[in-house]
Amino acid sequence: MSKVKFYEGSYIESDSLISQIFSDFNFDFKNKRVFIKPNLLSAHPPEKGVTTHPSIIRAICKYLLDKGAIIKVGDNPSLLSNDAFERIGNITKIKEASLGFYTDITKNYRKIKTRIGELSISSEILDCDILISVPKLKTHILTIFTLAIKNMYGIIVGNQKSQLHYQYPSPMEFSEALIDIYEIRRPDLTIVDGILAMEGQGPSNGNLRELNILIAGDNGYLLEWAIIGYLLDKNPLSIPYLNIAKRKNLFNEKDLIIEGNYKKVKDFKLPSQKINYFLNNILGKNLIKLIYHPFRYQKIKIDKNLCRLCLECVKICPNNALKFESKRIKYNKSLCISCFCCYEACPYSAIKI
Repeated sequence: MSKVKFYEGSYIESDSLISQIFSDFNFDFKNKRVFIKPNLLSAHPPEKGVTTHPSIIRAICKYLLDKGAIIKVGDNPSLLSNDAFERIGNITKIKEASLGFYTDITKNYRKIKTRIGELSISSEILDCDILISVPKLKTHILTIFTLAIKNMYGIIVGNQKSQLHYQYPSPMEFSEALIDIYEIRRPDLTIVDGILAMEGQGPSNGNLRELNILIAGDNGYLLEWAIIGYLLDKNPLSIPYLNIAKRKNLFNEKDLIIEGNYKKVKDFKLPSQKINYFLNNILGKNLIKLIYHPFRYQKIKIDKNLCRLCLECVKICPNNALKFESKRIKYNKSLCISCFCCYEACPYSAIKI
């Protein structure tokens, strides 16, 4: 059996909420190497709701240090510039919240052979005794949600993340890849920051929604099943990666035990990309491959008033659809695979769908 528990509260109650979570999910932390993996998508301040809130990370760090743990905090963010790790840590305030244990995990990695090829995985993730994933409750225009499963995409180092978007461009293909990556190292505990959630066109430009809840579980699949099915009142099997994991017998919803209090959210808005999943499910993988690339459903636009020419979108684009020429960014629609890496990475919200 696997437990998922809901905890109602606010960010100012982070210390007591985290203490209660670790009371309910008991670990021996003394002298254990514990890695804390937040969602550090890009350089946005906490009030934007794009990244895990620093008060949650601070509370976890304080609790673990008090219990004698050896901790590290980090992620592999989307931005690829040399100063990205420090800049994201400062702007999101995660570096300060990490109490001196904010760690650059982009340099130290190992090659792991998987079904989808050889992947570069941060060694700190592979070597820790206890892995705690702390994702944000958000929608995602490609995967519908970014929660427990998608947060582990951040264990991959460097631009290999954008390369995988190019290798597996359709939502169904990419969802299968997500499952493979999640299975490399399942977190021992996942704590979802749903106090300030994001709905609509997430993961960086959606609408903020105060749900005032943390959700914890020791099985990421069942945690998402509880969040999507019970809290948000959606069909979990309509989410491709959960559907794939279910068909692969990676979890059984009958093993789920739900505890705690929550208020059901009946009008949580999903991204418009949901049509892609419908077409994938109806048409099937082989037919989608034939029609998907020439007739992509959504493209991007660059808001010149917001763009500051930081070139992060150019650096991360896996198919060179964006180039810097004549002092501006040029967009080649015919090369765009609609992976929306640029949309995620832009720190100024200048990329629009």
